[in-house]
Amino acid sequence: VYHKARILTQRDGLSDNRVTCFLEDSRGYMWIGSRNGLNRYDGHAFRVFRPGAGNSIRNEVINDLEEDNRGRIWVATMEGVSIYDPARNHWEYILPNPDSSLLSIPNSIVWNIEIDDQDIAWIVCDVFDLTAYHIRDKRFQFYHWKKFSHEDPYISAVAYHSIQRIVKANNREYWLATTRGLVNLDIVTGKFRFLGGGYNGDVTDLQYDAKEGKVFKKKKKNELYCYEEKISRYQP
Repeated sequence: VYHKARILTQRDGLSDNRVTCFLEDSRGYMWIGSRNGLNRYDGHAFRVFRPGAGNSIRNEVINDLEEDNRGRIWVATMEGVSIYDPARNHWEYILPNPDSSLLSIPNSIVWNIEIDDQDIAWIVCDVFDLTAYHIRDKRFQFYHWKKFSHEDPYISAVAYHSIQRIVKANNREYWLATTRGLVNLDIVTGKFRFLGGGYNGDVTDLQYDAKEGKVFKKKKKNELYCYEEKISRYQP
């Protein structure tokens, strides 16, 4: 089989060569997040989304992308969540609200979004509590990461400790990649469990191989860590 590769850069219309994330949506479009704008690629040309007058994306730094079952594109940015409805060419937002903290996300910096089959958007905000946004009834639910991270002796040993990636383990548990290590969350009890660390710094990726029972977490400096469920072993 012969595969032909093509490199797409700013010369081809990409908004920025510093690519941060990808998403292929249900219509076949490729969405490409960057440090300077969101790109939609149809196989021939780019459409670029940046903040502007009127109804537009809130921030140009794109941290993550997700599609819901309505075909809307959820964009994690440094200024909250921007949600794009391609059918209406319309943007909506989920932002912090200082007057009603229980009805909004706790921080404007959003690292990651995961939408599960229960129509819940898991929104990972910097430093503060983990947010579960129930899309159908527009309800916010919070899991108290901030309290746990301050009480755990290993995590609290440094000033900055944040969740940065989330992946579903099963209907009850989620894997959380944090700046201090791997954490398990039981969403029924609301309990966090620290599984292993050995580093301090930003996380760039988190993947779960359910068949093998292994969680893979990648750090910014190309350091890869693995957690094996069957034997509860965490190692680089």
